[in-house]
Amino acid sequence: DLAGNTTDPRLNEVDLALSWESSFRDLGIAISAQAYFYPDQLESPSTSEISLQLSYDLGPLRPFATQALDIREYRGAYFAELGLLSEWSPAQRLAAEASVKVGWASAEFNRAYLGDAGPAFESAGCDVCVTWAISDFFYIRPHVAVSTMLDSEMKNLVEKPTLYQVGLAI
Repeated sequence: DLAGNTTDPRLNEVDLALSWESSFRDLGIAISAQAYFYPDQLESPSTSEISLQLSYDLGPLRPFATQALDIREYRGAYFAELGLLSEWSPAQRLAAEASVKVGWASAEFNRAYLGDAGPAFESAGCDVCVTWAISDFFYIRPHVAVSTMLDSEMKNLVEKPTLYQVGLAI
C-alpha cells in the first residue's frame, strides 16, 4: 500500500504466465495462459485464464485489443481491453513502452471479482515499463501501472477504485 496503511507486508499474489507472440506484416498477435495464486488470502482462490491480443503497427503508436477468459475458478468470466501502446528503444538492449487503455467486463467477471454486478465498461489505466535484455534469454523489466474504475456502480463495490501497481518481471 503506497499510502503506508499496510502493517503486514506478506506476499499476496504470485502470477505465472506462458506466452507466444508473432507478427504478420503490421499485425501482431499474442496468445498466453496465466495462473494466479493468492497466498494467505483464503477468500481469493487461485485461478487461470487464457488471453488473445491483436495489435496493429502504425509507426509510433500501436492500437491493441486484448480478450481474456477465465478457464478455472471463474469459468466464463471475460474481460476485454482496447488501448494504444507506444514503444521505443533508447539503447541496444534497452526498451521502453507506455500504454493507455479502457476495459469492459462481463457480468460473470464482475460477479466473481466485485460481487453482484452486471456487465460494464468499467476501467481505464496506463502502464509504463522498461526492459533491459541482459542476454538473449534473460531480461529484467520493472513496471508501474495505474488503473481506476469508471463505472459509479463498480466504484461503490470496491474499497479502492484507483489502484497503483509496481512490479518486477525477470
